[in-house]
Amino acid sequence: MSLRIEPARADDAAAIAQVHVASWRQAYDGLIPAAHLAALSVERRTAMWQAALAAGHPVVRVGRDARGVDGAPDVVGFVAYGRSRDPDAPPGGAEVWSLYLDPSAWSQGIGRALWTAARDDLAASACRDVSLWAIDGNRRAIRFYEAAGFVAEPTSARRFELGGATLTERRYRWRAPGIALATDGEAGTPSGLPRPATEPTLPVRRSQNPSPSPDPNPNPIGASA
Repeated sequence: MSLRIEPARADDAAAIAQVHVASWRQAYDGLIPAAHLAALSVERRTAMWQAALAAGHPVVRVGRDARGVDGAPDVVGFVAYGRSRDPDAPPGGAEVWSLYLDPSAWSQGIGRALWTAARDDLAASACRDVSLWAIDGNRRAIRFYEAAGFVAEPTSARRFELGGATLTERRYRWRAPGIALATDGEAGTPSGLPRPATEPTLPVRRSQNPSPSPDPNPNPIGASA
């Protein structure tokens, strides 16, 4: 595979939706009821991603196999990120909203390349605190995030129902090297660091208008590796 990481284009919405649904069906098999996974609609997710890409929030980057089929680059994964949606997020805190790969692209370093691109983009905006939510039992995703430096917040666990199943998701946080993790449940500036006079300007393309979350509430994060 010849991989390129680049900003998503408006015409990528359908390919992103295809990856989104395929990853859900594989990553959440055994966690989310099969009937719910089978009923996932590529068309509905295409519409959600079209709205998100038009709004420019969250920021979306895709991984393309430059060789693709018939020489056309194929989207094999994507990452969506922006301002944290959590009410207790620290000033300027960011969030990985979604990180998904087509199952055929797992375990090839693509997830790490997508996260690295997002991390570097956020760092360029002076953002040094990034969170995400992962479903308990999604071992592949959790291993990936922990290897990338995310740390679970044990008391952040919350339950929700999806497709008739009760699931638990947990928040994971990453902080730039040299920034100590706050005490679990503590929000705001890490101890010993001055609070910034202004919040970092997080990367947002085009408009600042909020778009619907590409994932239902709560926001389960997909498998990647």
